[in-house]
Amino acid sequence: MRRLDAHATVIQMALFSWIGPDAAVRLVRRLPRQLGEYVARLEIQPGEGVCVAERGPATHRSIWGGPLQLAAFVTDVWKA
Repeated sequence: MRRLDAHATVIQMALFSWIGPDAAVRLVRRLPRQLGEYVARLEIQPGEGVCVAERGPATHRSIWGGPLQLAAFVTDVWKA
């Protein structure tokens, strides 16, 4: 991890996601040792205390939530 200020540290703690699977699959295929081999689809429900921010490219999102909370939103998983 790079040296970061407090604001950037919070951003680094997010789950990075994309609107569609194409960009995620490309990234996983490019960095399988760092990211693993699988992509998951999450369908986040409003009012569950999860924070989603639009950051970077138009299709990119950062998501903050508890691990079990986010796992509950997984609707599909496939090998990239």
